Amino acid sequence: MYTALFLAMLIIAGYLVIIGIRRKQRVIRYIGISAAIITLFFFWFMDFWGEALWYEGLGYGNRFWVFVNLNSLLAIAAAVAGYFIVLLLTLGISQEYKVIRSVSRIIGGLVGGFWGATNWDLILKYWYGTETGLADPILGKDTGFYLFTLPFLDQLYSLLLTIAVIAILASFISSFVRMADEKIFFYLPKPGEVNTERFYFPLYMNSSVLIFVLAWGRYLNRYHIMYSTSGVASGPSWTDVNILLPAYPIIITLMIIIGLFLMIPSLRRAVQNLLFKKYHIVKELSHIIVLAGSAAILILLLAITFTILPGIFQWLIVEPNEITFEKPYIANNIKFTRYGFGLNGIEEKEYSMKGNLTQATVDEFPNIFSNIRLWDWQALDAVYRQFQSIRLYYEFSDVDVDRYEIDGKKRQVMVSAREINIDNLPIQSQTFVNQRFQYTHGYGVAMSTVNEFTAQG
Repeated sequence: MYTALFLAMLIIAGYLVIIGIRRKQRVIRYIGISAAIITLFFFWFMDFWGEALWYEGLGYGNRFWVFVNLNSLLAIAAAVAGYFIVLLLTLGISQEYKVIRSVSRIIGGLVGGFWGATNWDLILKYWYGTETGLADPILGKDTGFYLFTLPFLDQLYSLLLTIAVIAILASFISSFVRMADEKIFFYLPKPGEVNTERFYFPLYMNSSVLIFVLAWGRYLNRYHIMYSTSGVASGPSWTDVNILLPAYPIIITLMIIIGLFLMIPSLRRAVQNLLFKKYHIVKELSHIIVLAGSAAILILLLAITFTILPGIFQWLIVEPNEITFEKPYIANNIKFTRYGFGLNGIEEKEYSMKGNLTQATVDEFPNIFSNIRLWDWQALDAVYRQFQSIRLYYEFSDVDVDRYEIDGKKRQVMVSAREINIDNLPIQSQTFVNQRFQYTHGYGVAMSTVNEFTAQG
């Protein structure tokens, strides 16, 4: 009923708008628009107030209003920030493209508002973050930084990167895209047609800003080495620490140099003059070559440094002697896993064995000796596949170790579900009926205990 009333009111509002447009009566049209706005607001407020009462009833009203207030304030603040950052980055765009400038700024505000509304909890964690007193073994950063600060910085980086991309797209569209006779085409200025320095200025500036933001992203990536999965264990590996980590400062420096090169006119003109004198490339085309060349150099540097070079070292140096190279990093993984699960305070003691194992000992503890695992789950998986598949379209994906009560006693077992894989059906049998109605589920399980093998359907 609630939904039906909502839809009915919207339909009436829409009908009034359509009637107002057809009859060219502004009053009716505005009444319809106002009715739609009031309807949307009223039903939104009903949902909002219902949520507030529900939280109040559970005793969590304070938490609800913290969420609402912070969500709203941060969304507004981030929207304003996004709008003005794009405004600053698009000042170089000519006034004749004010539509592009306005649209890009509005998009920047919307992106900022969405970021602030969805990351309110992350901002709070950053604001109230604390230190744990435990530092990582590679960079020496307190682990509180990785829990509270780094996630916030990552999200801030994604916001700035999005805003920089919006600004550079606005600059590109205003410079190279034209519309004539309801057709959109790519435009490149002819020699002497425009002031090329002013024409390319927004692209140069925003390209520099984008590169600076990317450089900051590479700086943050240094800390993400702690989450690396490239080695034999989670966390930084030999290649990460000895190849990637030293490469970051070098790449960041080179990126800043490229950004400054695009930003400083005298440096650009020196390269453009060289292109003209040596290759007779006109000034208008030299701007494109400078921009495209800078992007190509940047992509090549990133590919070599973070993909090709680490892969070569991992393949030629680490993998042939992996245990030796990765041993200290595996130890770090074990150490911090213990900290993570609160096992770092365990005291290890060695108890020397006393007495001899006799038949009387075995008879005294039958539950222990009857549950000693004799099966290897990997070998058992192959046995199941060979002897218990029944049909080609059945298969065993893995073997689980569990305990079941058998004949009144807890017994250790290895059990695997006989699951169906439709892809194993013959091509002629892969019909709609077979796939949707006939072959829809597996068939029982295969289970092994310590000293016997059983198959159950």
